[in-house]
Amino acid sequence: AAQRAQFETNFRNTLIENYGSAFAKYTNQTYTMRPYKVTAGKNPVVTLDFNHNGEKIPVSFQLADKGSQWKIRNINVSGIDLGLQFRNQFAATVKRNGGDLNKAIATFQPDADAAVNQNKQK
Repeated sequence: AAQRAQFETNFRNTLIENYGSAFAKYTNQTYTMRPYKVTAGKNPVVTLDFNHNGEKIPVSFQLADKGSQWKIRNINVSGIDLGLQFRNQFAATVKRNGGDLNKAIATFQPDADAAVNQNKQK
């Protein structure tokens, strides 16, 4: 339980730091929200198309109902599942740290740019 709480704190802080600075740079650009479509899964998905230099970049947010508020459960950028990519990055961090979860949690830095670039190369 303590490891999970520490992982969640480190992961959340890193994502806020990374995405906060990315969104701070997003000025004078537009986005459109796609009409909501009911999906087969239990978690609804909301998709925004961000316009960047004439290119539409679809970003889908999978949501989870947490009672009094909705939380983002996963993000998909241009077809790339960031949740899956971050799980793979964490697994690699655990391996680099010889299976020591505490060290892996302390040093894990999720990298969305690396995830996106890795998938573009495939």
